[in-house]
Amino acid sequence: MAEPLARLFPPGDGRPHTTVANGRPYTGMAGGVLDAPVFDADLLQANGWIRVGAHALSGPTAARPAAPIVDQLFFDTTLTLPVVWDVLAKVWRNVWTGAPA
Repeated sequence: MAEPLARLFPPGDGRPHTTVANGRPYTGMAGGVLDAPVFDADLLQANGWIRVGAHALSGPTAARPAAPIVDQLFFDTTLTLPVVWDVLAKVWRNVWTGAPA
């Protein structure tokens, strides 16, 4: 199973930003988004990047959390849409339609 990623917005001053986290360069422009491993996301946040939701992760469908928390948000890059964990039905749901995803 692939490791989940964190979705981040680059610093919002309108300039391109490149930040190196654990030896990997991340470049972003205002208005864009970037997915990074959670351990890199912490370093990016410390350098002005903004994480989308405290518990929001992203990645392919196979990387969805095995034990999600109530209302866990996940940006599914396979389906290219955000899904949310429905704890009562024990299914991931498309946030726009409510359909199981």
